[in-house]
Amino acid sequence: MNDVRNASEHLLMLTAQVEDLLVDIRKETKESERILRATREREVATFREQMASILEHHDTRIDDALRPRVVRAWQFVMIVSVLGIVLLGAAVWLSAHYMRVIEQNQLSADLLKAYNRADVTLCDGRLCARVDTKGKRWGEKGEYMPVQPR
Repeated sequence: MNDVRNASEHLLMLTAQVEDLLVDIRKETKESERILRATREREVATFREQMASILEHHDTRIDDALRPRVVRAWQFVMIVSVLGIVLLGAAVWLSAHYMRVIEQNQLSADLLKAYNRADVTLCDGRLCARVDTKGKRWGEKGEYMPVQPR
């Protein structure tokens, strides 16, 4: 019976040791998980810093590469705008100039039509006309009379 008792005590002692060993394994597992989590967080933070640095460097390179093109694009826009304003100004000036020329030509054409309908001729280098003595008179003193048509 002693042997059974000894075996039973020994088994109890072994069971206690296994339980202590399991507690130690759980503690070590939790500690390992904590260390792994901390290591992973440091690695993630390092990775994020590296990516931020890479992206910042990339953005700087893109900005440096695009800056001359953007400047040239704005220069082009400004040149086109100035040329557009100059062309618009020239078009307005030409339009006004030719409107005056057209008005003068219309007056000249009306005068020439009137001369063509009137019975006028040159008399020793002077203009002579056959006037309508019975027509209405114009001027302050009635000194103008209509020219008879041809």
